[in-house]
Amino acid sequence: YSVVLCDLKEEALARARRAIERNFRSAVKRGNISTDEAKGTLERKLTTTTEMAGLANVDYVIEAVFEDYGAKKEVMSRLDDVCKPTCILCSNTSSLDVDVLAAATTRPRQVLGMHFFSPAHVMKLVEVVKGEHTSAETLHQLSDLLQPIRVSHFLHHH
Repeated sequence: YSVVLCDLKEEALARARRAIERNFRSAVKRGNISTDEAKGTLERKLTTTTEMAGLANVDYVIEAVFEDYGAKKEVMSRLDDVCKPTCILCSNTSSLDVDVLAAATTRPRQVLGMHFFSPAHVMKLVEVVKGEHTSAETLHQLSDLLQPIRVSHFLHHH
């Protein structure tokens, strides 16, 4: 998948890119991918931005700001304004109520929790939390997203 990584701080994006590059180097060493594949993927598939407007055309957003209702609601509301109407908004929360976050948007049918177990590139498990208003179509699309990357997921109804 093509990924747009967004953070307010350029230093945070640089740190994230270095961590991703380290993970790719490890995958090359293990023989999981070739050096060319790693280089090509990083060059063609990973974009970084400090502007939320850079997310305007994405199909999915997984927000991962710290576990605070105020911060997460503000980000979800801004994403709701910036992202195209068909975009699915996921929160990487492990403890907050998805319905509270969904209420900060105009699209609660397209909001859910999606908590990656850490470290995500090793632990191939995601907890999907369906909100009260999350649509079956949203769950189906998310399942389609996770299938090719061979991530096991389990559904938790809020």
